[in-house]
Amino acid sequence: KMSKKVVVYSKPNCKNCILTKNWLTGNDTEFDTVDIMEDKSAIDYIKGLGFLGVPVTVIEGQEPFDGFKPELLNEYLGK
Repeated sequence: KMSKKVVVYSKPNCKNCILTKNWLTGNDTEFDTVDIMEDKSAIDYIKGLGFLGVPVTVIEGQEPFDGFKPELLNEYLGK
């Protein structure tokens, strides 16, 4: 089956960002990372989604969410 596009909006030294990316890597899920400190337009994007902090995980076809939520990652990615 086609894998869903996954994007993690994060910033350096963010514990939950690291946990989220480690979970994805450990579950063989390809993902893109956007560093909001390097890409200022990404800050506007996640604020537009209604989030004030990172990580924000955007999974194709699913409602974006913030924080490290392995139960949602499991559910959304069917792991």
